Amino acid sequence: MRLAYDIETDGLYDDVTKIHCIVAIDVDTDKVFKFRPHEIQNGLKLLSQADELIGHNIIKYDDPVIRKLYPSYNPTAYHHDTLVYTRLIWSNIKDLDVKQIAKYRASKGASGYHLNSLVHTR
Repeated sequence: MRLAYDIETDGLYDDVTKIHCIVAIDVDTDKVFKFRPHEIQNGLKLLSQADELIGHNIIKYDDPVIRKLYPSYNPTAYHHDTLVYTRLIWSNIKDLDVKQIAKYRASKGASGYHLNSLVHTR
């Protein structure tokens, strides 16, 4: 089974104390699995049964957090971390982002970058 998954927590690694939820999708069947706070153990059991786990930053965040909070969690699945893949494919992403921000600022005559200026209202 190949699962893409994500967790939501109450903080970054050093401060995390709780996993609020786990959501996973079987990429072969499109079946979605949702686990609320009282169902986290069931979610971990599902992840442990996977042959492959797919997620964004799962190597440096999700898996370490799960292991911190649930030390018995030890999946044997192959991990596909999309953050790692992104950094390999677009190794110059920071350069591209800086150029895009500069281009936006120049087009708006802005001295700062404000998210609310990107939001379209009716």
